[in-house]
Amino acid sequence: MTIKPRAILYVRTACHQVGDAAATEQLVQCFDHAANRGMEVVGVDQDIGVAGSATDRSGLRRVLARVDAGDCDTIVVADLSRISRDWDDLAVVYRRLQARDVTLEVAGMGVVAAPPPFVCHPRYEQRLSLSLRVKDLGSQPRSTAYQGYGVGTGKVGRSKAVPDKRPLH
Repeated sequence: MTIKPRAILYVRTACHQVGDAAATEQLVQCFDHAANRGMEVVGVDQDIGVAGSATDRSGLRRVLARVDAGDCDTIVVADLSRISRDWDDLAVVYRRLQARDVTLEVAGMGVVAAPPPFVCHPRYEQRLSLSLRVKDLGSQPRSTAYQGYGVGTGKVGRSKAVPDKRPLH
């Protein structure tokens, strides 16, 4: 008998007005991802109406407390910006998960393979390609593996941009 990885799903929205619909959409993505990867969902937490730049979020605190308690093997989010829009804060959370052997997965994409801001210089932040940070699930065509990320556009978030493949030097 194989043991299913235990997953906690985390969603965050910045606006109360669209919070319920956006949170529901994120949850659907996360549940689908967990089901496709054979995970057992052991928890769901959320922060509704909280900006991604805020560092003190009750939902994220609860998730990290469960990580510290050893209650899960994986955290699933719809997008890395749900954890934080600040690269340094995202790196702190990633390293905390890594220290406890907990993986961070982006719904529909896969395991985050390296700390997101491995180069923390404003000149590079725009050009960091998710291909360097996210392992391809293998079940998707590569063209959809990066869909929706504004790499090379100067912003992190949804766009129709193509991943930037230029070298970082």
